[in-house]
Amino acid sequence: LAVSIRAFARYLNRKEKLFQRLRLKTVARSVPEGIFLPREKSTALIQEWMKPTDETLRQSLIGLFMLLYAQTVKNCVRLRLDALTQRADGRYRIAFGHAEIHLDARISAILDRYLKVRQTLVALDHVDENPYLFPGRQLGNHLRAGSVSGWLKKAGVSSDQLFATAIYN
Repeated sequence: LAVSIRAFARYLNRKEKLFQRLRLKTVARSVPEGIFLPREKSTALIQEWMKPTDETLRQSLIGLFMLLYAQTVKNCVRLRLDALTQRADGRYRIAFGHAEIHLDARISAILDRYLKVRQTLVALDHVDENPYLFPGRQLGNHLRAGSVSGWLKKAGVSSDQLFATAIYN
């Protein structure tokens, strides 16, 4: 099919009067090596992130959002508190852009635990005044994507791998 379309475009460029030459973009069909995490690695990460300590709650939540709910780093760090809604059964509903996601009860429990110990990273910033779920090092601002990339690198994965694996699964 691609050969016949290219031949047709070549015919139009040579024989017909067009305002602009037709150009077909070439699309690579190969998938980059290592873009998907092996099932064992993703399962191990999920198990590790489902049992966070108080110090690793933030990293665990971001990792779970990325791996289980196919969210990008940018969507995770820019998540605002007003995007969270707690249902009557205690589970949370999060609006990532226009899509609302109903969290699993276990992840809702981790999020609830995080909200109770949520802290800002700046001395002058107050938890009640920062509108972001994951406050950053700048006053009233969110966590940076570079910080998350550093955590993921320590875990031996990248944000692209988590996103691609989430979409694939």
